[in-house]
Amino acid sequence: MNRTITSQNGFTLVELVVVIVILGILSVTMAPRFFDLGDYQRLAFRDELVSALRYAHKRAVAGSQNVRVVIQADGFSLDYGDAASPVVHPSGGNFVNQNASPVALKPQTVTFNALGQIVEALDEKDGKLEKFAYDGFGITLWGETGCIATQ
Repeated sequence: MNRTITSQNGFTLVELVVVIVILGILSVTMAPRFFDLGDYQRLAFRDELVSALRYAHKRAVAGSQNVRVVIQADGFSLDYGDAASPVVHPSGGNFVNQNASPVALKPQTVTFNALGQIVEALDEKDGKLEKFAYDGFGITLWGETGCIATQ
């Protein structure tokens, strides 16, 4: 008796259709998220601004002089408050953001003194500055300590 055993490798038509349907559902729900980069750009700019604020705070304490963060409608810059000379970025050049803000910022100025305290800021209440630069950023500055927090 000759018995031949045939083994079949591959997928059934039903399995292929199910995989294609699942991939179609995922692409319909996830594709818009990948193409709309606005949220990611806002978060990246917020992180860049928070990094600059923390650097200004540390630079003021380390250099024993006032450091000012000037926020314009489209970006920010750092300078020494007394002489109004620009702060040098750790990687070289002046500390000015290279990318335009993806949102319209509220023009503000924050000055950190040699103790790290905020000595000049707009819209200060209860010793802290909330809704700093842009409402959606969730940046809070405490005047007495110069602490910077994000939500």
